[in-house]
Amino acid sequence: MLNLDLGLSRDLQFPFIIADVPKGILGADFLHKYNLLVDINKKKLIDGITNLFVLGDITAISNDNAISTLNKSIKISNLLLKYPEISRPNLVPKEIKHDVKHFIETNGQPIHAKARQLDPQRLAIAKEEFTFMLNNEIIRPSNSQWSSPLHLAAKKDGSYRPCGDYRQLNAQTIPDRYPIPRLEDFHQILKETKIFSKIDLFKAYFQIPIAEEYKYDILIASKSNQEHEIHLNLVLERLNTFGLRINISKSVFAVEEIEFLGCLITPQGSSPLPDKVQAIMNYKRPENVQDLRTFLGILNFYRRYLKYAAKNQALLHEYLKGSKKKDKRKIQWTDEAEKQFEKCKNDLANATLLSFPNSELPLSLFTDASDTAIGAVLQQYENSTWQPIAFYSKKLNDTQQNYSTYDSELLGIYLSVKHFKHYLEGRTFTIYTDHKPLTFAFHQKLDKAAPRQARQLNYISQFSTDIKYIKGENNIVADTLSRVTEVSSIDYDQIADAQTQDEELKSLQTITSLNLKEYPLPSGKYLWCDTSTSKIRPYIPEAFQKQIFHHIHGL
Repeated sequence: MLNLDLGLSRDLQFPFIIADVPKGILGADFLHKYNLLVDINKKKLIDGITNLFVLGDITAISNDNAISTLNKSIKISNLLLKYPEISRPNLVPKEIKHDVKHFIETNGQPIHAKARQLDPQRLAIAKEEFTFMLNNEIIRPSNSQWSSPLHLAAKKDGSYRPCGDYRQLNAQTIPDRYPIPRLEDFHQILKETKIFSKIDLFKAYFQIPIAEEYKYDILIASKSNQEHEIHLNLVLERLNTFGLRINISKSVFAVEEIEFLGCLITPQGSSPLPDKVQAIMNYKRPENVQDLRTFLGILNFYRRYLKYAAKNQALLHEYLKGSKKKDKRKIQWTDEAEKQFEKCKNDLANATLLSFPNSELPLSLFTDASDTAIGAVLQQYENSTWQPIAFYSKKLNDTQQNYSTYDSELLGIYLSVKHFKHYLEGRTFTIYTDHKPLTFAFHQKLDKAAPRQARQLNYISQFSTDIKYIKGENNIVADTLSRVTEVSSIDYDQIADAQTQDEELKSLQTITSLNLKEYPLPSGKYLWCDTSTSKIRPYIPEAFQKQIFHHIHGL
């Protein structure tokens, strides 16, 4: 029961349903009881008894309805009416129909904290929330020795959500080591799905009782409208059986693309959320090491979508070397580092759409290694082309960086197979490498291989022995990923300037075994390159030879 003051010089008391919706609604029953008239033409709410009125505004609303659906052929309303109890978000069920209880196991002495002072507006929000929970028997008065301070977390719409600051409690809590599914696990079950729904449980954690001793979104994906209706009915029936309730205003039904676990899911695959991409694009240049670590953490949530993540983030990661967890040291930004920072943001804006794995499609693993890292891309053949499923790259340690080319490339295959093991088990697939000697690895006796090579080949053979050669220029993605520590510090304009002063180049121009040609650069300058082989090879003047030698392989 609430008292409303609408500016009509009298209190209006009425039993309202408190729903978690963006805008409150005054129903016809309320208007009828107090003889209130809505004059849309004059934008007035008129008291039919006193003839007093208040002025209002007519504003446009979004298309976000209580039930979001793009597929009118699926009768969502009929399904929800079939289970009326689960779609009443005003109250948590008094009768719990499941036996799940939440246990908090702690050690040490009870901790307590003083209550924090709140400004009047936030205090009113907190009181309203606790009144709701008390009235619905979600909470009860407590005389416990344990206490944690109240914290109001900001929500997307500008309002606040009261919650506890449980950092001290968490330090004394024995963690529940329940395995959480990885995002990749969801991708494997989404192949060929076209219709999606997402059900949000109403105050999900309030529906699980706490024992006396002391992610809640559901994704439904189907291949057709008819199948989706069957799936929805099964899920709603299950929720109803166990007395769980859903939040209609936050649920989405029967759409062709949906946001889930930080990704945009479509029939074609998954990609980063546009609003998350925009947040990264608007991210200001970090001033200290801690801010940079935060930026890279946000960016690397979508690392599996980024072709060039390892390469473009290398210089930024140099700032994190030797840093502490909350390092406030100022960053001395160089021009090159600022370029890489902006490049990282742009890469996310151009992130690759990853296909959902399909066990019925041909599979391949493209790998490559450089002096400092290995990289790979897992692809499947669909729609007459190879489509990426996921990317992988890893920096080599000091010992591995001293490996021979053969050992580095073999290590790249070995680590890539281990990383993608959950995709590759039981599948027939081909491994592609740009190091031709590896194609004969399984055609020789293992007793001729070094012990480390034998162990790695033995592991790889459990998944595939089909290794084929691919030219380096056709293995661009894996080659780029392998250059984890390679920084884009090569300025071709400077090389072009140095070529004009290089005496050796002048003598080489007369050698018939080379085919030197000038290639224009965007700046208008010309770069001398050798085209006598299948690759275009820039001539490196003496002043740059040492730098290029340490940064590039495969030219």
